[in-house]
Amino acid sequence: MLDPRTAVVVHAPAAVFVWCGKRAHAAYAPAAHAWAGRLVKFEGAPAATAVTQGEEPAAFWEALGGGDSEQARACVRACVRACVRARVRACVRACVRACVRACV
Repeated sequence: MLDPRTAVVVHAPAAVFVWCGKRAHAAYAPAAHAWAGRLVKFEGAPAATAVTQGEEPAAFWEALGGGDSEQARACVRACVRACVRARVRACVRACVRACVRACV
C-alpha cells in the first residue's frame, strides 16, 4: 500500500495515473494533476487517470510492477519514501522509475 498521506504520479509507457491517498494534504492532488498535465503536454503522455486509495484498478498495480502483490507495493512504497527523503526533487521521476524496475 502506498502512503495515504501522499499523491503520486505514475508514468507508465501506456498510461499516466494520479494516485491520491485518503489522508493527502489538500494541495497534493492539484499539484500531482498539474505534473501529469506537464507529462501530457511536453512528453506526449496519455491523459492522466485519477485513482483514489482503495479503488485502484489492476492497470495501476501493473504499472507499478505487475499485479496487486503486497510485496511489490511495499517495495515501491519504501523506495519512493527513500527518494523523497533524499530530496532528489530534480530526479524524483527517475528515482521512482528505478524503484519500479527494482521491485518487479
